[in-house]
Amino acid sequence: MSIPRLILAITITLALLLVANCSNNNNESASPFSQKLSPDAELCKQVIIDFWNAFNSYDLEKCLSYLEPTYAEVEERAYVDNITISASDVIFSDSCSNFSNWVAGANWQIDNDAFYGHDNGEPTEGYLMLQASLDMSSYSGQTVTVSWEQWEYGSLEPNDILYFAFSGDNGGNWSDNIEAFSGKIGSTPQSFSYAIPDQYLTANFKMRFYLFNFAGRSLQASIERDLERFEMGRALGVKLVPSDFKEYPPLEDGRLDIRYKLSIKPEGLQEDEYQMCYMVKLNGAWKIASRSSDPDRTPPSGPSSLQVTIVSDNRVDLTWEDRSSGETGYRVERALDTAFKTALVSVILPANSHSYSDTTTVAGVIYYYRVFAFNKLGDSNPTRTFPARMPGS
Repeated sequence: MSIPRLILAITITLALLLVANCSNNNNESASPFSQKLSPDAELCKQVIIDFWNAFNSYDLEKCLSYLEPTYAEVEERAYVDNITISASDVIFSDSCSNFSNWVAGANWQIDNDAFYGHDNGEPTEGYLMLQASLDMSSYSGQTVTVSWEQWEYGSLEPNDILYFAFSGDNGGNWSDNIEAFSGKIGSTPQSFSYAIPDQYLTANFKMRFYLFNFAGRSLQASIERDLERFEMGRALGVKLVPSDFKEYPPLEDGRLDIRYKLSIKPEGLQEDEYQMCYMVKLNGAWKIASRSSDPDRTPPSGPSSLQVTIVSDNRVDLTWEDRSSGETGYRVERALDTAFKTALVSVILPANSHSYSDTTTVAGVIYYYRVFAFNKLGDSNPTRTFPARMPGS
């Protein structure tokens, strides 16, 4: 959804405020890039504090004054164009210039000769279905592919999904929903194709798209809704207080990436929520910015299944499963204690590594090993600690 995460955090009823089991977002808080804020980040910090002070004061206009004006224009959209079904030849093709071939739910429209959807109603309003069935019976047993171009607009989250499904009986029964994409695929058209299962290659073939959770609203409407939901808590003296600010590398377009804890006061009502906030400088003043084009700002996934094999007195072989993507490299750590403080040795390996031979061991010693993946944003979780009891120990 395109509602920014800092706004989503305040869609809180009084009942939720009184529940103390809300979980932290530990993945984003675990590896701050910088503990010391730059001068610009200090200014951004104050803007964020001022925003939440205005929110706690129930001042809508002041809240909006701290935000990038174009923020209100962001709306989630899923686009589909150039839908083609083909085997050895083209069976069906639609450039989406009109709805004549389709039954469209209320959430689907035409924009620049492409279908686009914005999900804000009942599930049936998110369907885009072929108007008439296609006779695909002569293609049974062949490879038949449906393809299209797809893209999105707005700052989407992983649960914003475009699905599709097939029917072999003119829409009487449908396959399970198949995911075409979910969140953050970008605003440039991307090609997508899928082989239609043979069981649907009948004389009454249909397909449909299903738009799920593309329900982002304009910023002002979102804040108004959140203020209304928070009003009961505010009347009881509850406040949302930002703290523990951290600065991450700036984005290529100049926006600053600031993270902070958003706490509900008085303490004990709910655990802190870690927030992501992008900032842009407009006419000399920092504003809370749109989060479209989110980069990956998290450390890589950690390796797993570490195995340690003692080959000889002076050689120990390590292997692990490479589960990471986007890592800069791997770090193997060896120490004489499980806290990795005594005689710690670190070895840096390139990305995609999955093994290492330690040829500096000696007999009679117990070594402890663990492995991390890392990138510029921090370390992954380590593998479990594995002891190597050398001969004579």
